[in-house]
Amino acid sequence: MNEPLVPDRIKLAAHARIAETLSAQRPQRAAEAIDSHVPLVAEPDVHRAVRRAVRKVKVDAPTALRIVGGASPASLGLSGDRLHAAESIQGTSADFVPVSFFDGGEAAASAVGRVVHADGSPWGSGFLVSNGLFLTNNHVIPTAADADGLRVQFNYQCDALGKEQPVTSFAFAPERFFVTDPEDDLDFTLIALAETGAGPASLESLGFCPLSDGDAKHMLGEFVNIIQHPEGDYKQVVLRENQLANRFPRVLHYSADTQPGSSGSPVFNDDWEAVALHHWGEPYLVTTRPDGTPVRRDVNEGVRISAIVEALRAARSSLGPRQQALLDAALNVPFRWPSLLQPADGRANGHPISPPSRRQPQESKKGQGIVMQLDTRVNPGGSMTFTIPLLVTVSIPGVDGAPAPAAPKTNGHAPKASTRRAGESAHLDFEGATGYDPGFLDGFEVPLPRITPRALGKPAALLDPGDADPYELHYVHFTIVMNEDRRMAFFTGVNIDGANSRIVDRKTGKVKDGGERGGPRGDDGGDSSEAVETWYVDDRIAASAQCDQSIYANQQPKRVFDRGHQVRREDPVWGDDDTAEQANAQTFGFCNCCPQQFQFNESKSLWGAIEDYVLENARAEKQRLSVFTGPVFTAADPEYRSIRVPLMFYKVVVRVEGGQLKATALVASQERLLSWLPESIRAGGGAESFDDLGKVKHFQTTVKKVEEMTGLDFGDLRDHDTFGASESLAGPMIPLRRAEDVRLR
Repeated sequence: MNEPLVPDRIKLAAHARIAETLSAQRPQRAAEAIDSHVPLVAEPDVHRAVRRAVRKVKVDAPTALRIVGGASPASLGLSGDRLHAAESIQGTSADFVPVSFFDGGEAAASAVGRVVHADGSPWGSGFLVSNGLFLTNNHVIPTAADADGLRVQFNYQCDALGKEQPVTSFAFAPERFFVTDPEDDLDFTLIALAETGAGPASLESLGFCPLSDGDAKHMLGEFVNIIQHPEGDYKQVVLRENQLANRFPRVLHYSADTQPGSSGSPVFNDDWEAVALHHWGEPYLVTTRPDGTPVRRDVNEGVRISAIVEALRAARSSLGPRQQALLDAALNVPFRWPSLLQPADGRANGHPISPPSRRQPQESKKGQGIVMQLDTRVNPGGSMTFTIPLLVTVSIPGVDGAPAPAAPKTNGHAPKASTRRAGESAHLDFEGATGYDPGFLDGFEVPLPRITPRALGKPAALLDPGDADPYELHYVHFTIVMNEDRRMAFFTGVNIDGANSRIVDRKTGKVKDGGERGGPRGDDGGDSSEAVETWYVDDRIAASAQCDQSIYANQQPKRVFDRGHQVRREDPVWGDDDTAEQANAQTFGFCNCCPQQFQFNESKSLWGAIEDYVLENARAEKQRLSVFTGPVFTAADPEYRSIRVPLMFYKVVVRVEGGQLKATALVASQERLLSWLPESIRAGGGAESFDDLGKVKHFQTTVKKVEEMTGLDFGDLRDHDTFGASESLAGPMIPLRRAEDVRLR
């Protein structure tokens, strides 16, 4: 094939690094691990091994330390995927991976393309790292001028029957963005692609492999996977027989089958996070087994993604504003490969499971939160020191004196607005608020979900229900039922009238001029008002049954959680000006929020985009909708301050089309964002940057699956699922890449 030659300087530098490891006897240890499938034999850094176990097994640091120390994962209470992940780190299990491993591989492979000349002759490989920026080696594209005449082909591959797939090709656009580094241990080029290509695929549909400089993405001895175009041929995947043998500040060494044409290929861990950019390989290293048998190994070298991210950040100041914006987008994107969600733990069919509350008395913790985290240090001689720092948090700077939302008027009744001093929560009067209307959709009754004995926790009772339902908190156009044990909503139900939707300015609480038409999320300040909003405690239920500002105040090392609306602020905002304004104000209640990692909650996340997509469709089609939203509670949810943080959230969207009732179920997970939460909030900061945490997973699923996960009963809605009659059994999860992928019909 026609291929770029790897420069001698790169070969010589790689040979020197191999010689260095040979003289230090380091590869023997890695070789033994590769032969015995025990990563812990290869990894000398106990700190890294613990952090890796936290991230891979999704456990806290003390449990990870016990795994690394050799404790039986089963004895630690681990099961399912967590059990297999822990055993794979220890090397005590068969080589199991979840079925979702293939979903992630398919998503990652979509972003990998081959670089070709104008005549179609292959030249190298590379992959998208954002919707427009392509990463490959410097020795594949050394200069902007060298990009002239080259193109990138995506989907140059065959399907399961051996049939060639339709190819889409894009020209390079170095005038929009071009950054390169020829150093032997960097050897990368990041270059823009033309916005449109020749073929059926768009850049957005191809997805991308996010860049991350997190240091717990791998440890020596672990498997890596490479997606490549060997010798310019159809796309191939090298799986499971490749293991990390050595780590340098800027490069990784690994065993793998690679060939010319693989330069620029992404190297992934088993979670399909890119850990390196492949740039060189040859059979070079000869080691011996314990019995003295010589073994020749194919040594490959890849540039660490963390080193590339560091170089890109250093280069940012030399770029123009437009190039900086493109780079910032590539360095601040969510990790989004799919992984099938498992049924929630802690359920027993027919029996409620309500563990004892871990809360401290509310009055003694007002404005405070306590976080304890085990830290470890390896001492000379192999002993370990354990440190338990204590962090006490108080208040959020800038909240005191923040303007309160406008006091609402409820359905024609004057509010009994309380007088507040600066920094106090707002207390609103809800007289006349009738809440969610089950008959809101023409021709159909859609009642609120029912809490079954399988649900985790018990509903919080109203202090003075009168003749109303004893558990339903009614607001303007929406209703909430709280989980007393978890201090968050079991579910929320809201009616949305797209024909009468209004825009209320988030900061002033007033309907905007011309506010009869809705706009996209964030056009009135979006979530940027988070730091200056004043939220209220609902006086109709006990304060101990709901969260308050102490959960969110003065978070360290910086903001971890936002107050994530369950009933979205824009959804109940319809009707006349007074009604829209009171609905807007009433969404700012602690009963209507859950702690959501700030990237999950920010305006550009897919979850927010899906909410926008649903609302904008309702507005455009002047449609009525009913929407149920809430957290998925499990016994394994991580502790934070005085609560447990839900890792998953669901949404069920209901409407009438063509005289037929239709229901669409969605699930989003912030689990990967919080997998190392204890380290991230300990005193002094965590081991990784929060910039590495953009890993929200989104799925379309079935109403039955949501029922299975939550212990709620949605009644007949399960029979009107847009997933399709043939797919209506509980269980399927289809990953979503963009809001438009949601199947609404």
